[in-house]
Parts: sequence; structure tokens; C-alpha cells
Amino acid sequence: KKARTALVEPNVPMDRLVEATLCQGLVPPVVMEFPGITVGGAFSGTSGESSSFRHGFFNDTVNSVEIVLGNGDIITASGTEHQDLFHGAAGAAGTLGVATLLEIRLIEARKFVYTTYRRVGNVKEALSLLRNESENEENDYVDGIVFSNTHGVIITGKLVDKKPVHQEGRTFS
Repeated sequence: KKARTALVEPNVPMDRLVEATLCQGLVPPVVMEFPGITVGGAFSGTSGESSSFRHGFFNDTVNSVEIVLGNGDIITASGTEHQDLFHGAAGAAGTLGVATLLEIRLIEARKFVYTTYRRVGNVKEALSLLRNESENEENDYVDGIVFSNTHGVIITGKLVDKKPVHQEGRTFS
């Protein structure tokens, strides 16, 4: 059985973490859009992405964090140990101490993400569609972009192992 967690140094960029975990058939549940964001930055900056509607912010996928405090003490904080430090450090931009190691949860990876783009004509329509798609259990990712008062898009994604026969695969970078 595959380990469902990874111990990661905070200076590891998200794209490198994804590369390493994909080799094991796993992936972090929340992967930042910009690949250079580090694991520590994602934790201390409370990063969210299109899977956050299901998994929370990146820091919500962290089981524990080792932190060096200002007095030199090294503390492991989690949801059960030093809870105030654990929850306070997430989003504190390093002001409570220096993170030196994080244990993060992983989920099973799939070969593809099947995406659907839906145009919307106004913010009210975008919000309604976002709400509905966020409640759809089949979606693994939900995102939206509003370009103007009359033009936007809601994007949904589903992790799949096979692409539809009639669809060509596309890579975005």
C-alpha cells in the first residue's frame, strides 16, 4: 500500500513536489497554479486553488509542521500537538517561527484531468454556476475567471484515467 503522506522541506517548489509524488502515483490535493511557489510558502501564505472547494487551503492538507521558534526551540505542531501554533502559523507568513519540515497528505493521482469550460455572461451567473459546480461530487476542481461585466468562464475538472476517444489531449503550461 502506498504511503499517503510525504515529509517535505519547506523550500521545495510545488512543481518538484508534484514530480516526485507522481512517480509514486500520488499528488498533493491542493497544487498551486504557479509551480515555483514553495511548500513552505504555500503553508505560511494559506494558498488556495481550484481543488480548495473540496480540500481546503494548502495548509489544510498539512498534518504537521516542524517550526524553529524565536527562542531556538524546535516544535512539531499539528492538529493534536501545539494546536495554537499549528493553526496560527498557517497564513502567518513565517512570523511565528521558521518552518523546517512539513508532513503533507497526498491523494491518488490519475492520468488526466478532464476539463469543461462554461462561458458566463455576468457575475450573478458566474456565482450561481460556481456554487452548483462546487456542490457536484463528481468535480475535483472548480475555478472561475471573470474578464468583464459580460464575459467570464467557469472551469470544472475531473480526475480520470482515460480520455474520451473523441478528444485530443492538451497540455497547458
